Amino acid sequence: MRITIHVKPGSRKKSIEWVENLFWEKTLVVKIREKPVDGEANRGLIEALSEFFDVPKSRINIVQWHTSREKVVEIIDVE
Repeated sequence: MRITIHVKPGSRKKSIEWVENLFWEKTLVVKIREKPVDGEANRGLIEALSEFFDVPKSRINIVQWHTSREKVVEIIDVE
């Protein structure tokens, strides 16, 4: 499964929620505490998604836009 994610690094608390945009498309908004330095935010994102979807971190890959707040993430074998 591939999903579009909007990441908010450096947040006070960690949270994940589905948000609908103007075109009625759902985007997952992920707030993480890690800052976007040396890949810390990407590692924090993968850890948060692993907990949220209850899958191992090795099953989550950032497919597009590694350095952007908007990302496409692939989650393998979600049941």
